[in-house]
Amino acid sequence: PLPVLDALVVGFCETAVCLGATVALELGTPYAHSTRYPAPDHHRLLTFTETHSHAPAHVLSHPDPGILSSTRPVILVDDEMTTGKTSLALIEAIQLAWPRERYVVGALLDWRSPDAVENFRITGERIGASIEVVSLLRGDSSSHVAPEPTPLEDRLVPRSAPLLEVVLLPDVRRATPWSANIESTASRDASIVAEALEGRHIAAVLGVEECMLLPVLVAERMGVTAQSTTLSPVVVSSDAGYPIRSAVSFESPFGLCPSWAYNVPRGQEVAIITDGGDPELNRRMAREVSRHTGERVCLVLTADAARDWASRKLGE
Repeated sequence: PLPVLDALVVGFCETAVCLGATVALELGTPYAHSTRYPAPDHHRLLTFTETHSHAPAHVLSHPDPGILSSTRPVILVDDEMTTGKTSLALIEAIQLAWPRERYVVGALLDWRSPDAVENFRITGERIGASIEVVSLLRGDSSSHVAPEPTPLEDRLVPRSAPLLEVVLLPDVRRATPWSANIESTASRDASIVAEALEGRHIAAVLGVEECMLLPVLVAERMGVTAQSTTLSPVVVSSDAGYPIRSAVSFESPFGLCPSWAYNVPRGQEVAIITDGGDPELNRRMAREVSRHTGERVCLVLTADAARDWASRKLGE
């Protein structure tokens, strides 16, 4: 790990919830993330909008109501930036209530245009703060003719009757670094889930929307790939070289809008780990994935998801 920094890391839902958490763990900093599903026992600190999202409303919430009260730098973590408007919206909201001198935006991909880059400089001058951007890859984005979509019936036709196995682990919590001992807690919980999946031929572990850190840690222990569902629709095509080859569609277990899982391996067992949502919608999601793979899906329900399932006495 790097030397501990006196900063606060903030991840954007949904993809960067896990990415931001790993950055916070590596830097040894406190962590917060935006969410579409704020926990009832968390304090709602502010709201902002992701204008290009299919579910644009974000809430920044945290168990500690004073997490933003210091003047330490804020490190915002996202998977990619096209315009940077979401980052700037959050920066301005924080600066209005809890002013500070420095913000850093870290992204895997930075596709901002020169005008968008200039907008960061102008915004920083206007609010009286430094806004730095770091990324692993910098480039330009442009519009092209989309590949011919694979017909929906070709990518969603059931291969067999769904096979579903349910594992309830109510004592395993969402792995999010709210506290100093999160590394040991997350490691323990990941070991519990991995042990519960022993003896199965799992090829991939899927997280559900914002529940991503725990599935990643479980997949790491099992030596398999980690994926997640998403609220973002993406074109699916069989064109040579195109990366998104298949999709499974279902209603989000949280009932917000349609949800998707891409490139889930066919002909192999997968595990889905979720910590919330409606029990019946979780079951439907797992069954749709099973229809796609043609194999058994192990639905691992942790925390509130397990308790809700048990309280409704749902069978498999």
